[in-house]
Amino acid sequence: PVLFICPARPVLLDRRSGWGKGISAFSSILRDPLTVDQGRALVGWYLGGGPAGLLVERIVDRAEGNPFFIEEVIRSLIDEGAIKRSDSGWEVSGGLDEIEIPRTVRAVIAARIDLLESSHKRVLQCAAVIGRTFWPGAVAHLLGGEAGEIQEVLDALEGRELILAGAESAVTGEREYRFKHTMVRQVAYDGLARRDRSRLHRAVADWVRAGGEGERREMIGVEAHHLALAYDGVRGGADGDGDVEGLRTRALVALLAAAGFARQRVALGQSRYFAREARRLADSPIEASLAAEALGEAYFYGYEGDPAWRALREAVELRLGEGDGPDPD
Repeated sequence: PVLFICPARPVLLDRRSGWGKGISAFSSILRDPLTVDQGRALVGWYLGGGPAGLLVERIVDRAEGNPFFIEEVIRSLIDEGAIKRSDSGWEVSGGLDEIEIPRTVRAVIAARIDLLESSHKRVLQCAAVIGRTFWPGAVAHLLGGEAGEIQEVLDALEGRELILAGAESAVTGEREYRFKHTMVRQVAYDGLARRDRSRLHRAVADWVRAGGEGERREMIGVEAHHLALAYDGVRGGADGDGDVEGLRTRALVALLAAAGFARQRVALGQSRYFAREARRLADSPIEASLAAEALGEAYFYGYEGDPAWRALREAVELRLGEGDGPDPD
C-alpha cells in the first residue's frame, strides 16, 4: 500500500475547491491553532520548563496558536540575549518590561536577521537570491569570495537554525542547504535593494552556466528562472546596466530549453510554466511560435487534447511566413 500525505494551507481549497473529491480513499484532516495549554506546553518543551509566568503568557498570547511563531519568538529572544541559559535552566536576563515581542512572524524573523553580523546577513541575503535551496559555491560566486570563508558563515547560520544542511545535493561536489522556512528566505530577499537583485540573479545564471555540460542541463530550469528575473529587473528600471536585449534573448532560449527538458522528465507542470514564461518574453512572431509549440507539446504529453490543439494551432499560425528563431548559442 502507498500512502500520500499532502500538507497544504487552507488557501488550497479556495483555489481548487474540488481537490481530492472523487477519490475513494481520500480523507482530509484540518489542523486547528494550538490551544493556550498546548502553547504553554510548546514553550516549556523549547525551554525545558524555563521562564514561567508573564513571559510565557505574553508569547502564547501573541502567537495566537501558531507554533512557528512561538519557535521564532523564542529563538529571537535567545539571539538578542533577552533569555539566557544558566545552571538551573533558561532565565530572563533583564526586566520583563524591557522585552519586546513583535506582532507578526515576519517581524520576528526580520528582527533575528537584523541581529546578524553584516557579513553573515549578506551571505543569507545572497543565498535567498538563489532560492529556497542553495549551494556554498553559488553564494561565493555572488559575493566574489572564497567558498571556505562562506562555509564558516553558513555553519554559523545553521547554528542559529535559519538554514539547514541537506543529506544530498543536486550539484556535484557542493553541499546543499535550504532555508528552514520559506518566510525566512523571503524576508532575507526583501532586505536586498532592488537595484542589486537583477545583477545577482544574472550572477546565479552565470554560475550555473559555468558548470559542466551534463550538470548544466540538469540545472537549466534554475538558469532560466534567474535569467527571467534578471531581465524583469532590467526592464523594470531597477538595474540599468548591461545589454537588455541580449539578456532577454538569453532568458528566452533558456526557458525554451527548460520547458523541453522538463517535458522529457514528464514534469509537465514545470514544462508549461517555462513555456508560458517564454511566451511572456517573446518579442516576435517566431519567438511566440516556439513558446506556443513548447506549451502545446507539454499539454499533448499530458493527454490534454483541447489545450494542446489550441497552443499548437497558434504556433503554426504564428510560424507561417516567419524565419528562424533565436540562435541557442
